Amino acid sequence: MTKNDSFWDLYWEMRLKPMENLGKRDAILAVSDLIRLIAPQVDHPLRLLELGCGEGQIIGTLLEAHAQLCSCERSVGVDYDARSVAQCRKDFPGFGCIEGDITDRDLLASLGKFDIVLLVNALHEVFSDSYSTELGEIDVAAGKQRVKQAVGSAAGCLEPGGWLVLFDGLEPAGDPQQNLRIRFRDLDVRQDFEKFVEQYQPFHITYRQNEDPLCV
Repeated sequence: MTKNDSFWDLYWEMRLKPMENLGKRDAILAVSDLIRLIAPQVDHPLRLLELGCGEGQIIGTLLEAHAQLCSCERSVGVDYDARSVAQCRKDFPGFGCIEGDITDRDLLASLGKFDIVLLVNALHEVFSDSYSTELGEIDVAAGKQRVKQAVGSAAGCLEPGGWLVLFDGLEPAGDPQQNLRIRFRDLDVRQDFEKFVEQYQPFHITYRQNEDPLCV
């Protein structure tokens, strides 16, 4: 089955409509392609591991769609949030969902090996956990080290020839210290921005007033 197979186009068009605004559609589509690509190349149902699975919409949706290609019983999701894990178990009871820290090497080592390991919008959470009360913001060096360790531990969960799938934010090209000019649609949006700057904790955000009240 190829990416343009009419059945999958129709299936995902209907199945993914509720997830259009959750930032998960592209990840699901890409991993669906990957599952159908590599499944004929192995002699066993594929095992999936999602680290930072939340309520399980990604791994659960993939396992439901590809039940003949994947082992639901031997696939696992891991998340640190107890409420998300409880919802995942309720909505997708077919696979194991574990409450735990995805940076815990011992935990990951205990899960076994998988054909596909997913990290979807999880690494920025790992980075943000390096908040320093002394600095009053994220310790960037420590955060990057935690991300590096998390990726290494995730890769250690792969079967030989397995796939590590990453979806997350990236630093833009250029100097991160360069000032940005922001123009707001209206004064209400400007007020929302000021509220965000006041409440945002991971980093200190500073800005200067422009002559135009809609610009900073």
